[in-house]
Amino acid sequence: MVGLHARTWPRTLKSILAAHEIGNHTEMHRVLSGLAKPAIETELLSLQAYLRSTYGVRPRFFRPPEGKINGDVIDTIRSAGMDLILWDVDSIDWTRPGFLKIARTVAEETKPGSIILMHTLNPQTVETLPVLIEYLQAAGFRLVPVSELLNRPAYLDTSPPPP
Repeated sequence: MVGLHARTWPRTLKSILAAHEIGNHTEMHRVLSGLAKPAIETELLSLQAYLRSTYGVRPRFFRPPEGKINGDVIDTIRSAGMDLILWDVDSIDWTRPGFLKIARTVAEETKPGSIILMHTLNPQTVETLPVLIEYLQAAGFRLVPVSELLNRPAYLDTSPPPP
């Protein structure tokens, strides 16, 4: 979850949290490897604080924009008690290549234990997902949240969200 999106669509986030787990994807989706450490901390920790105070969750998993990291990013993630999550299958949906290219890329590259990178703000991804999910399940894959895949709780802690 990107903080800007969490704040823009709070009802959507609430419905997502009711059915799914979320991770931290920074406050403003800035590439962290080019930032000074205080800015990196702000990008990660302000979203953590917002999600905790508003929804009662602090995500354990962090995915850096573009997957770009450096020592300061790793130090900040560790200090926050979070786990770095990357992917091994890039659907390339961010290039908007069309339904068939997204589906073919994921179908050809996915193997047991894969983490697939997809972006739900892309209409092509949304169009591809139902068919892709059906195909992967028919091929014997079981789609699970990252927490189940890694056998780690999705959240560092939870508390009832404020009224």
